[in-house]
Amino acid sequence: MSKIVKIAAIVVQYNNWKDTILCLESILQSYIIPQYVFVIDNCSTNDSVEKVICWASGNLSQPIPEYPKILPRRTYKPLSLFVTTPAEAGICVVSKNRTLFPKLFLIKNAANTGYAGGNNIGLRLGLEAEADAFWILNNDTIVDPGACGALYKRLCACRRPGLVGGLICYLTAPDIVQCRAGGYTDPWFFLSRMNGHNLLANKALQTPSQDVERELNFIYGASVMASRAFVETVGPMDERFFLYCEEQDWSWSATGKFDLAYAPDARIFHKEGGSIGMSCLRRPWWRLFLLARNRFLVTCKHKPEAVPFVCMGIIYAFFRLLIRRFMGLKNAG
Repeated sequence: MSKIVKIAAIVVQYNNWKDTILCLESILQSYIIPQYVFVIDNCSTNDSVEKVICWASGNLSQPIPEYPKILPRRTYKPLSLFVTTPAEAGICVVSKNRTLFPKLFLIKNAANTGYAGGNNIGLRLGLEAEADAFWILNNDTIVDPGACGALYKRLCACRRPGLVGGLICYLTAPDIVQCRAGGYTDPWFFLSRMNGHNLLANKALQTPSQDVERELNFIYGASVMASRAFVETVGPMDERFFLYCEEQDWSWSATGKFDLAYAPDARIFHKEGGSIGMSCLRRPWWRLFLLARNRFLVTCKHKPEAVPFVCMGIIYAFFRLLIRRFMGLKNAG
């Protein structure tokens, strides 16, 4: 029997409706279901909005998951889906029948405001709806039925509830860990390592949670649950980043004010790369520019004395990439 909890789940999509639908299916099959589920369409250039609407009505053949054991069931259709715009969504959220839960909203953004901008729409709506917590999920994730409840339980158990992450595994290799909650980014050189990366899940779970938490200075953005107090105090995501490094910025803004926590019982399967849209994947230099620029922005914001070292690291990485590309072309020739 599922239980509804005053959590706002936020899923941003751009052109990738198939992954979005599988993500929503998994959320709605949770043992503890978020009271609100906000799907933010970031001005998709294909028919992603129409596909999600058709799925909710039961008139769409649901995409078959690559690994059916992870998502064995399907939700009953039709589902009540409220389609609105960011400007009208606030009124829509608070005016809809309060006895109807979960509330599933599809919000059509008029522009692609990036990962941060899309999530901020959901955060604002969750605040207006008086949600106690916010669960931000990449749309290329599938969540275990117990994930939502485990994250919320760990969040509530924190002395200073801030951000909590789960055990993120690869969707293409469900027994391999991408990270435990998040990782550590060296603020002097902005080099990151994901906690527990590439461990077998069973082995990763042998490490006590408190030991993992001591090694974290950011929670991975593919799945992060934030407390209401955190969002009200720290504020929304910095929309200057558009894509990449938002998790470091958000987590570092919590330093000394809120806890970063790990819920090992919350398992999330991540496809990785699907949430940014295929158009981005076809432009690797654009992605590299964003990564470099955002590392610089985060450093300026949180540790300005480290800017020269981070810049040297960016320049080194750029020339190393050029050399690798040149050698690859040379070998191909």
